[in-house]
Amino acid sequence: MTAANHSAPVPGPWRRTLFNSTLAGSWSGVCFITATYRLARSAQLHGKAPKTTRVARDALQQQRAHDTIDTIREAARRIIAQDGFAAATAHQIARVAGVGIGTLYRYYPDRRAVLGELLDALFDALHAKLIGAREAHANASLEQIATQIVEGYVAMLREQREVLAPLLAKRPMIETVERRAARQRQLQTWLREQLDAHAQLVIDHDFAAFVLLKAVDAVTTSTLTQRPQALESGELQRELSRVVVSYLRAARQAEVMKTNSLLGV
Repeated sequence: MTAANHSAPVPGPWRRTLFNSTLAGSWSGVCFITATYRLARSAQLHGKAPKTTRVARDALQQQRAHDTIDTIREAARRIIAQDGFAAATAHQIARVAGVGIGTLYRYYPDRRAVLGELLDALFDALHAKLIGAREAHANASLEQIATQIVEGYVAMLREQREVLAPLLAKRPMIETVERRAARQRQLQTWLREQLDAHAQLVIDHDFAAFVLLKAVDAVTTSTLTQRPQALESGELQRELSRVVVSYLRAARQAEVMKTNSLLGV
Protein backbone atom coordinates (compact mmCIF):
# COMPACT_ATOMS: atom_id res chain seq x y z
CA MET A 1 0.00 0.00 0.00
CA THR A 2 2.81 2.37 0.93
CA ALA A 3 4.72 1.69 -2.30
CA ALA A 4 1.57 2.27 -4.31
CA ASN A 5 1.01 5.61 -2.61
CA HIS A 6 4.52 6.86 -3.35
CA SER A 7 4.26 5.80 -6.97
CA ALA A 8 1.18 8.01 -7.59
CA PRO A 9 1.94 10.90 -9.97
CA VAL A 10 2.62 14.32 -8.52
CA PRO A 11 -0.11 16.84 -9.47
CA GLY A 12 1.14 19.09 -12.27
CA PRO A 13 0.84 22.49 -10.48
CA TRP A 14 2.69 21.25 -7.40
CA ARG A 15 5.41 19.58 -9.49
CA ARG A 16 6.07 22.82 -11.41
CA THR A 17 6.07 24.93 -8.24
CA LEU A 18 8.51 22.59 -6.48
CA PHE A 19 10.81 22.63 -9.51
CA ASN A 20 10.76 26.43 -9.72
CA SER A 21 11.52 26.83 -6.03
CA THR A 22 14.44 24.37 -6.21
CA LEU A 23 15.78 26.05 -9.31
CA ALA A 24 15.72 29.40 -7.56
CA GLY A 25 17.85 27.95 -4.80
CA SER A 26 15.53 29.08 -2.04
CA TRP A 27 15.78 26.55 0.76
CA SER A 28 12.90 28.12 2.72
CA GLY A 29 10.82 28.07 -0.42
CA VAL A 30 11.61 24.39 -0.96
CA CYS A 31 10.61 23.59 2.62
CA PHE A 32 7.35 25.49 2.27
CA ILE A 33 6.46 23.87 -1.04
CA THR A 34 7.41 20.43 0.27
CA ALA A 35 5.08 20.83 3.24
CA THR A 36 2.33 22.13 0.98
CA TYR A 37 2.86 19.24 -1.41
CA ARG A 38 2.54 16.73 1.46
CA LEU A 39 -0.79 18.27 2.41
CA ALA A 40 -1.89 18.13 -1.22
CA ARG A 41 -0.83 14.49 -1.55
CA SER A 42 -2.66 13.65 1.66
CA ALA A 43 -5.80 15.30 0.31
CA GLN A 44 -5.32 13.49 -3.00
CA LEU A 45 -5.02 10.09 -1.28
CA HIS A 46 -8.24 10.78 0.60
CA GLY A 47 -10.09 11.74 -2.56
CA LYS A 48 -10.00 15.53 -2.00
CA ALA A 49 -8.64 18.08 -4.45
CA PRO A 50 -6.31 20.80 -3.09
CA LYS A 51 -8.14 24.02 -2.28
CA THR A 52 -6.18 26.01 -4.87
CA THR A 53 -7.17 23.44 -7.50
CA ARG A 54 -10.84 23.76 -6.56
CA VAL A 55 -10.65 27.56 -6.73
CA ALA A 56 -9.01 27.42 -10.14
CA ARG A 57 -11.60 24.93 -11.35
CA ASP A 58 -14.47 27.08 -10.08
CA ALA A 59 -12.98 30.16 -11.77
CA LEU A 60 -12.68 28.25 -15.03
CA GLN A 61 -16.28 27.07 -14.79
CA GLN A 62 -17.48 30.61 -14.12
CA GLN A 63 -15.55 31.90 -17.13
CA ARG A 64 -17.04 29.19 -19.32
CA ALA A 65 -20.51 30.11 -18.08
CA HIS A 66 -19.92 33.78 -18.92
CA ASP A 67 -18.63 32.83 -22.36
CA THR A 68 -21.68 30.65 -22.98
CA ILE A 69 -24.05 33.43 -21.92
CA ASP A 70 -22.26 35.91 -24.20
CA THR A 71 -22.49 33.43 -27.09
CA ILE A 72 -26.22 32.91 -26.54
CA ARG A 73 -26.85 36.63 -26.35
CA GLU A 74 -24.83 37.34 -29.49
CA ALA A 75 -26.73 34.60 -31.33
CA ALA A 76 -30.02 36.27 -30.38
CA ARG A 77 -28.73 39.63 -31.60
CA ARG A 78 -27.69 38.18 -34.97
CA ILE A 79 -31.01 36.41 -35.49
CA ILE A 80 -33.05 39.54 -34.74
CA ALA A 81 -30.87 41.73 -36.95
CA GLN A 82 -31.15 39.32 -39.89
CA ASP A 83 -34.59 37.72 -39.55
CA GLY A 84 -36.60 39.72 -37.05
CA PHE A 85 -37.98 39.25 -33.56
CA ALA A 86 -40.26 36.30 -34.31
CA ALA A 87 -37.35 34.24 -35.65
CA ALA A 88 -35.53 34.40 -32.31
CA THR A 89 -37.04 31.27 -30.79
CA ALA A 90 -35.24 29.39 -28.04
CA HIS A 91 -34.34 26.51 -30.36
CA GLN A 92 -33.06 28.84 -33.09
CA ILE A 93 -30.98 30.85 -30.63
CA ALA A 94 -29.44 27.63 -29.29
CA ARG A 95 -28.73 26.38 -32.82
CA VAL A 96 -27.00 29.61 -33.93
CA ALA A 97 -25.08 29.75 -30.63
CA GLY A 98 -23.87 26.18 -31.15
CA VAL A 99 -25.21 24.92 -27.82
CA GLY A 100 -27.88 22.42 -26.87
CA ILE A 101 -31.34 23.60 -25.93
CA GLY A 102 -30.74 22.18 -22.46
CA THR A 103 -27.69 24.42 -22.08
CA LEU A 104 -29.76 27.48 -23.00
CA TYR A 105 -32.42 26.58 -20.43
CA ARG A 106 -29.70 26.10 -17.84
CA TYR A 107 -29.04 29.84 -17.97
CA TYR A 108 -32.41 31.27 -19.10
CA PRO A 109 -35.97 30.19 -18.26
CA ASP A 110 -37.26 31.15 -21.72
CA ARG A 111 -36.42 33.21 -24.80
CA ARG A 112 -37.95 36.35 -23.28
CA ALA A 113 -35.25 36.28 -20.62
CA VAL A 114 -32.56 36.07 -23.32
CA LEU A 115 -34.01 38.99 -25.26
CA GLY A 116 -34.57 41.06 -22.12
CA GLU A 117 -30.93 40.60 -21.14
CA LEU A 118 -29.86 41.52 -24.67
CA LEU A 119 -31.80 44.78 -24.40
CA ASP A 120 -30.19 45.43 -21.02
CA ALA A 121 -26.73 44.85 -22.47
CA LEU A 122 -27.28 47.34 -25.30
CA PHE A 123 -28.43 50.09 -22.94
CA ASP A 124 -25.73 49.23 -20.38
CA ALA A 125 -23.11 49.81 -23.08
CA LEU A 126 -24.58 53.24 -23.80
CA HIS A 127 -24.74 54.21 -20.12
CA ALA A 128 -21.17 53.04 -19.52
CA LYS A 129 -20.00 55.12 -22.46
CA LEU A 130 -21.74 58.25 -21.19
CA ILE A 131 -20.60 57.83 -17.60
CA GLY A 132 -17.09 56.86 -18.65
CA ALA A 133 -16.71 60.16 -20.49
CA ARG A 134 -17.05 62.18 -17.29
CA GLU A 135 -13.55 63.65 -17.76
CA ALA A 136 -14.70 65.16 -21.04
CA HIS A 137 -17.59 66.76 -19.16
CA ALA A 138 -15.36 68.45 -16.58
CA ASN A 139 -15.32 71.83 -18.32
CA ALA A 140 -18.60 71.48 -20.22
CA SER A 141 -21.67 73.56 -19.50
CA LEU A 142 -24.84 71.94 -18.27
CA GLU A 143 -26.42 72.45 -21.67
CA GLN A 144 -23.46 70.76 -23.38
CA ILE A 145 -23.74 67.76 -21.07
CA ALA A 146 -27.45 67.44 -21.80
CA THR A 147 -26.77 67.65 -25.52
CA GLN A 148 -24.09 64.95 -25.24
CA ILE A 149 -26.60 62.63 -23.56
CA VAL A 150 -29.04 63.15 -26.43
CA GLU A 151 -26.26 62.57 -28.95
CA GLY A 152 -25.24 59.36 -27.19
CA TYR A 153 -28.76 57.94 -27.28
CA VAL A 154 -29.28 58.88 -30.91
CA ALA A 155 -25.90 57.44 -31.95
CA MET A 156 -26.68 54.12 -30.26
CA LEU A 157 -30.09 53.95 -31.94
CA ARG A 158 -28.47 54.48 -35.32
CA GLU A 159 -25.81 51.83 -34.73
CA GLN A 160 -28.16 49.17 -33.31
CA ARG A 161 -31.45 50.07 -35.02
CA GLU A 162 -31.87 46.63 -36.67
CA VAL A 163 -31.82 45.01 -33.23
CA LEU A 164 -33.28 47.74 -31.03
CA ALA A 165 -36.36 48.48 -33.12
CA PRO A 166 -37.79 44.93 -32.79
CA LEU A 167 -36.77 44.70 -29.13
CA LEU A 168 -38.31 48.05 -28.19
CA ALA A 169 -41.51 47.21 -30.05
CA LYS A 170 -41.84 44.19 -27.72
CA ARG A 171 -40.48 45.97 -24.67
CA PRO A 172 -43.42 45.26 -22.31
CA MET A 173 -43.10 41.55 -23.04
CA ILE A 174 -39.36 41.15 -22.46
CA GLU A 175 -38.58 43.83 -19.88
CA THR A 176 -40.02 44.34 -16.41
CA VAL A 177 -40.45 47.75 -14.84
CA GLU A 178 -37.96 46.76 -12.14
CA ARG A 179 -35.24 45.88 -14.66
CA ARG A 180 -35.77 49.07 -16.58
CA ALA A 181 -35.62 51.19 -13.42
CA ALA A 182 -32.49 49.43 -12.18
CA ARG A 183 -30.76 49.95 -15.51
CA GLN A 184 -31.40 53.71 -15.47
CA ARG A 185 -30.65 54.29 -11.81
CA GLN A 186 -26.88 54.55 -12.31
CA LEU A 187 -27.18 57.04 -15.15
CA GLN A 188 -29.70 59.09 -13.19
CA THR A 189 -27.32 59.27 -10.24
CA TRP A 190 -24.52 60.43 -12.53
CA LEU A 191 -26.70 63.13 -14.13
CA ARG A 192 -27.81 64.36 -10.72
CA GLU A 193 -24.15 64.75 -9.76
CA GLN A 194 -23.65 66.85 -12.89
CA LEU A 195 -26.58 69.05 -11.92
CA ASP A 196 -25.17 69.41 -8.40
CA ALA A 197 -21.80 70.49 -9.81
CA HIS A 198 -23.03 72.89 -12.49
CA ALA A 199 -26.15 74.57 -11.24
CA GLN A 200 -28.52 75.20 -8.38
CA LEU A 201 -31.99 74.76 -9.80
CA VAL A 202 -35.29 75.50 -8.13
CA ILE A 203 -36.45 71.94 -8.60
CA ASP A 204 -34.87 68.96 -6.89
CA HIS A 205 -31.81 67.80 -8.85
CA ASP A 206 -32.66 64.13 -8.49
CA PHE A 207 -36.14 64.74 -9.89
CA ALA A 208 -34.70 66.90 -12.69
CA ALA A 209 -32.35 64.06 -13.66
CA PHE A 210 -35.30 61.65 -13.60
CA VAL A 211 -37.39 63.90 -15.86
CA LEU A 212 -34.57 64.46 -18.33
CA LEU A 213 -33.65 60.79 -18.69
CA LYS A 214 -37.26 59.66 -18.98
CA ALA A 215 -37.91 62.28 -21.62
CA VAL A 216 -34.83 61.35 -23.64
CA ASP A 217 -35.51 57.62 -23.35
CA ALA A 218 -39.19 57.91 -24.28
CA VAL A 219 -38.69 60.22 -27.24
CA THR A 220 -35.70 58.39 -28.72
CA THR A 221 -37.22 54.92 -28.45
CA SER A 222 -40.60 56.09 -29.82
CA THR A 223 -38.84 57.73 -32.74
CA LEU A 224 -37.02 54.51 -33.54
CA THR A 225 -40.24 52.49 -33.74
CA GLN A 226 -42.53 55.15 -35.25
CA ARG A 227 -40.44 57.69 -37.19
CA PRO A 228 -37.04 56.09 -37.88
CA GLN A 229 -36.31 58.51 -40.73
CA ALA A 230 -35.81 61.25 -38.12
CA LEU A 231 -32.71 59.41 -36.90
CA GLU A 232 -30.89 59.84 -40.19
CA SER A 233 -32.04 63.37 -40.93
CA GLY A 234 -30.76 64.74 -37.63
CA GLU A 235 -34.22 66.05 -36.82
CA LEU A 236 -34.52 63.99 -33.63
CA GLN A 237 -31.17 65.08 -32.22
CA ARG A 238 -31.81 68.75 -33.02
CA GLU A 239 -35.33 68.94 -31.60
CA LEU A 240 -34.72 66.81 -28.52
CA SER A 241 -31.59 68.79 -27.64
CA ARG A 242 -33.65 71.95 -27.89
CA VAL A 243 -36.26 70.55 -25.52
CA VAL A 244 -33.71 69.42 -22.94
CA VAL A 245 -31.70 72.66 -23.01
CA SER A 246 -34.88 74.75 -22.77
CA TYR A 247 -35.94 72.78 -19.70
CA LEU A 248 -32.63 73.42 -17.96
CA ARG A 249 -32.56 77.09 -18.88
CA ALA A 250 -36.10 77.58 -17.61
CA ALA A 251 -35.22 75.94 -14.31
CA ARG A 252 -32.12 78.09 -14.02
CA GLN A 253 -34.08 81.25 -14.81
CA ALA A 254 -36.62 80.33 -12.14
CA GLU A 255 -33.78 80.06 -9.64
CA VAL A 256 -32.50 83.52 -10.62
CA MET A 257 -35.96 85.01 -10.22
CA LYS A 258 -36.34 83.36 -6.83
CA THR A 259 -32.98 84.71 -5.67
CA ASN A 260 -33.79 88.21 -6.90
CA SER A 261 -37.11 88.09 -5.10
CA LEU A 262 -35.44 87.17 -1.83
CA LEU A 263 -32.93 89.98 -2.29
CA GLY A 264 -35.66 92.44 -3.18
CA VAL A 265 -34.20 93.14 -6.61
